[in-house]
Amino acid sequence: MKNSTMRVPENCLVAVCDGGQALVLRNRGSACAPSLVTIWGASNQGKLTHELGTSRPGRVMLRAGTARSALEQTDLHQKAETDLLRSMMSRLAQAVRMKETDKIILVAPANVMGWMREHMPRAVEQAVIGALSKDLAHCSIEDIQRHLAT
Repeated sequence: MKNSTMRVPENCLVAVCDGGQALVLRNRGSACAPSLVTIWGASNQGKLTHELGTSRPGRVMLRAGTARSALEQTDLHQKAETDLLRSMMSRLAQAVRMKETDKIILVAPANVMGWMREHMPRAVEQAVIGALSKDLAHCSIEDIQRHLAT
């Protein structure tokens, strides 16, 4: 469900991410006067490629002859983003299973939102009550609240 204005019910989780940074916020206030607080956060921003991995691309020896071919190198930044999103999805699924919440709002850019929808655990999928396709991961909590209200 995509709304121009979104009410954030009491105890609802708001998952904000962009692949480089992820936040899970809980509304401690009411739907009329939300008060978002951070309950989980992670980031892989600023990591250099050599900090993510140092191995050279693999080589393949062909059966006939002595020629070798290089294998395509894994995009370590993409892998780090995927790992971060998987961690966030796992945290959301745990919150639903532990009955910490039954309502989740997702906030992410369109490409990240697409990945999340494809890889979302069933428990999280059933708890999602709204989605906002915006990159708000680098915004303050007050700005996130304002974007959800407008």
